[in-house]
Order: sequence, then C-alpha cells, then structure tokens
Amino acid sequence: MYPKRILNICFFLLTTSLMAQNNQILYGFDGLPQTLMLNPGAVPKMDKHFGVPLLSNVYFQFGVTDSDVTYNNLSNGTDGESDLKNLYDLKLSNSDFFIANAQVEFINVGFRLKNPDNYLSFGMYADAKAFGKYPKSSLDLFFFGDDKNNDGSPDINKRTDFSEINSVGELTGVFHVGISKNINDRWQIGGRLKLLSGSLNYNIQDQKGQYSLDRIGQYTHNFEDMQIFLRSSGFNLPDLYPGSGLTLGDYPSILDDWNEALSGLFFMSGNFGVGIDLGLTHHFDEHITFTASLLDLDYMKYSKNNVTYTFSQENFALDDEAYWDPVPPEEDYWDNIFEDFDQDELIPIETLRTEYNTGRNPKLYTGLKYRNNNKHYRTTGHSVFRNVRSMANTDMYEIYDEFGIQTYTEFLPASVQWGATAFYAKSFNPYLSMKMTYTADNFSYTNIGFGLSTQVSYFNLFIAADNLIGIFSPKDSNYQSVQVGLNIIIP
Repeated sequence: MYPKRILNICFFLLTTSLMAQNNQILYGFDGLPQTLMLNPGAVPKMDKHFGVPLLSNVYFQFGVTDSDVTYNNLSNGTDGESDLKNLYDLKLSNSDFFIANAQVEFINVGFRLKNPDNYLSFGMYADAKAFGKYPKSSLDLFFFGDDKNNDGSPDINKRTDFSEINSVGELTGVFHVGISKNINDRWQIGGRLKLLSGSLNYNIQDQKGQYSLDRIGQYTHNFEDMQIFLRSSGFNLPDLYPGSGLTLGDYPSILDDWNEALSGLFFMSGNFGVGIDLGLTHHFDEHITFTASLLDLDYMKYSKNNVTYTFSQENFALDDEAYWDPVPPEEDYWDNIFEDFDQDELIPIETLRTEYNTGRNPKLYTGLKYRNNNKHYRTTGHSVFRNVRSMANTDMYEIYDEFGIQTYTEFLPASVQWGATAFYAKSFNPYLSMKMTYTADNFSYTNIGFGLSTQVSYFNLFIAADNLIGIFSPKDSNYQSVQVGLNIIIP
C-alpha cells in the first residue's frame, strides 16, 4: 500500500461519504418534531406526528476551518493529486480540520400517551459523518521530503511528528425510541435509547511516531516509537505484509457493492452498538426558558468485514545513498521508494482482521431564551407556564416573539467543534413561523442562518439553511448546511 494511496483512501472516505454537526436553527425551533431529536427533553407542542418517509428530515453539511479552502480554490478539473497540492499551497495549520455530515430519516413517529404528560417518539435514520485534521508535518514530508525548506540541502535531525494524523468516518443506521416527560409547570425531561448498526467505518486515531534523517556516511531514515493504525470496516481492502507488493490497483473498487453498504444500516453487517441522548427544559417563569441536551453517548463494536493496517515497531531505520527529495508527480516518487524497501521486506506493515471498539462524538447543546407571548386560543385551560397536560387538551395556537442565545460543543478526536449562536424567532400566525440565527464558530464569525416552518392543514414543511452569505456561491464557501423536512402534525 503506497503512501499516496493511503491518502487517497482517506480523502475518498471523507468526500464520498458526505457525512460534528451544529444544528442551531432547528434546536429549540417550536412546533417541529425534529427538535426532539436535538433535545429529548423539549416540550412537544403536538398530540401526534408522522414523518413522511425519506422526506421528514434530510440534512447535509460540510465545513473546513480555513476560509480559503473552497471548491474553486482546490479543484482545477484534473486529478486528486493536483487537488491535494492546491490544498497544501493554501498553508493550513495542524489545528485546522475538515467535517462532512449527512442525515436522512426513514421513520419518525410520535404520539402522546394515555397520560398526556408523556410523549413517546421513535424511528430510524441513516447517519453519515467524517472528520479529518490537517496533517501539516506529514504533508511537508510528502511534498518536500527531507528538504522541507526547499533550499537544496537536507534537514538533518529535523523531526516529523505523525501523532497529528487523525481522521474518522462512518455510515451508521440508528434505531431510536425516546420519551419526553412533563414533571411540573417548570420542568420537562427526556431521554432517548438508540440501537446502532455500523455499515462503514474508518478510524485513524491516537497515532504515535516520529521520523528524522541522520547521516553518518550514508543517509539513515530513522523511525521512532511508531504506532500507526488504520482501522476499517465494510471496505474492500487487500491484505498487506512486508514484501507483498500489493496496491489498490489490484482492488479497483474500495466498495464491492453499495447495496451491501446500505444493507449494513439494518443490522445486516454484524456491527452493533448502543447509545443514549438526554435532555431537559426548565421554565424560570412564563418568559424565560433554559434548555440543554447531551447527545451521542454511544458505543460501537465492529466485528465483521474488518481490516486494520498496522505500521508499528518501536524503532527501525532505513539506509539509503540519498536523502528523500520528491519530484512531481510525488505519488510516483513515493511508490518507487516504497517498492525499493518493500521488496526487501524492510517496511513493518501488517494486516489484522480483528474486531475493534469505538465511541461516537458526544455533543452538548445549551439554550436560554426570552419569549414574549401574544396567545390566541380557540378554547381555554392552558396554564401560564404552558403546562403540557393542559396543552394536550387545548386547541390553540400562539403568536410569539422570542430571542436568546445557544451554545454547541462537539468533542471530536483531538479537537473541539464549538459554536455560539444568537437568535430571533417569530410566529406570524398558525401557519407560518421563522427563526434567524447569527453564529460564531470554528468555521466563521459571520454565519447567518434562517429557518422557515409552514403548517397547512396537518402538513408541516420546514427548511433551514446556514451561512446565507455563501449559499448562492457554494463553490466559494468553506462551510454550508441545508436541511428540509416534511411531516404530518396533529395538534
């Protein structure tokens, strides 16, 4: 497996999965069933809901923390190697990272139980995610070898740290059931149990190792404390071992069959997991409300169709008559270097087909809002704190204005994605409401978002879009998210 081909695997998984997601527009958006997915302790305003299969929630998001990384800056219509060089020329740091997410609901159903204090919801959705840190030091080595300052002289004893290599991706089916319970006029709590079916996964985390060049007579390429692992599940990858000489050219498709990957969403892959989401709502009074949720406390076990490449040896050295000085195309250069050492079985690379366990990335939402109500009722009986028991028996609608702040934290591998949002929401009439957001996060300090919800008879349609400044020119944007949904809501 030549070095550039390993990079190609990672970029393939990142870009084709289209899978960190701050969903600040829908979080706390009144009247939408999807708010329960972001906060199981949200207050449901409906008596029943039914999501239209495959249309109740469709969500896409991508983002890079450096604003210069856009499609137009990367792609010149040629191959992936040119795109990688264009990315390198943008001078990112090793604190930059990439994310991509996608989510599609298959089923989303909810209804109030006999005790109207309790609202039960359940369903299934497909969740795809990918994350990658920018490996600056490793790409310096890839493009310039031992002459990183490109002055024609090798850098002796200058270290390349491989611990910065960090990337994960997954395609998962999530079956869930949750309950939101009204405790009293002030408190609503909720929880959600999830059963996970792992379809695809790759995992490059907790790497160790350093490289440096030494010269005593001939050049010596020193590798110290090397522990690099690429774990994967669900992909068509070859067995590698010293002297194997195999490349991905022997395996033209990383995925044998997309149908097999899709079947893995429904517990047909042998990879299983469990998880929980928790949430709450607290009304300080009739105007001020605090919300919080902790999501994706999940555990996955991958036990079928696994391939793990290990590049692990405490210390080893490769002797060479010359220092490494790549010339374009760099892929061919490193292929030849690898082949020279691999045929002598000097590269300590092995293949394991063992099970492995992973956690998913926990997410924390909080929100504080002030609501000014101008309520209109067709019947009466609703308490000043919007008591759910009364609400369930009240044919009502609300005209309201509200504003507040929200925070978002996702604990990514070796990084934290954060966001702080100020928002304004308004209900115009029983048929139309909206929410506007201004968010500062890892990707932008000028992110303006907008969400719109319409109700016609029992049908609810919502749409939400982030980073409106760049939505009409996505090829020049480093961050974008769009979400739409169609539900049947029975008040």
